[in-house]
Amino acid sequence: EGFVHLIVADLGNEFDVRLFDLTGKMITTKSYSNTDEIDFQLDESNGIYFLEIVSPSFKSKRIKVVKI
Repeated sequence: EGFVHLIVADLGNEFDVRLFDLTGKMITTKSYSNTDEIDFQLDESNGIYFLEIVSPSFKSKRIKVVKI
């Protein structure tokens, strides 16, 4: 329950993943390095969230996540 798996090829060696709620409040952030896959546990209550992936070699990307 609440498990998110992302394949994130071509982001470079280091990047951050940030989780925001619908109001734009940052809930958590985590740094990753040297990986092409992310396993992310969404422990928050049901609702709409945004995962933002930020890398120095890549423009940020926001992904809408709906937890039901």
